[in-house]
Amino acid sequence: VSLGGGMNNNLLIVAWPWNNQIIFSPRVTSNYAPPHVVTRPVITTISFSITSTQWKWRFRCQGCTSWTFQGGSGAIVQDNYSVFGWALSTVAVNNPSNPASTFDQHTDFGLFAADIGNAHSNSYPMATSLDP
Repeated sequence: VSLGGGMNNNLLIVAWPWNNQIIFSPRVTSNYAPPHVVTRPVITTISFSITSTQWKWRFRCQGCTSWTFQGGSGAIVQDNYSVFGWALSTVAVNNPSNPASTFDQHTDFGLFAADIGNAHSNSYPMATSLDP
């Protein structure tokens, strides 16, 4: 998932299922090249499920509303619509147990908008509870 639309100079959250767990890492790239792992933000798994046909992952991302990396910066629009990106691949990552694994280029991708201004909730503490 790209938190700023396209992949260049935006915070990317990369994840895949492996051995009944979700492996993930925050990444960034300044051009159309494989993104590299970054040490921030802090990502915490809240819950996940994995079946033979799909997987779901609910996570908390602290420090994800704005970012500055070498080559650029960005932010999620918090009072209106914000554009996000998604990408997937039908090819497995090279080392699935390693969050820093390399992988081939995605086989599909797209953009979507979400009304972040109306996404605020008084139930946020409950939604981020580590009890699934």
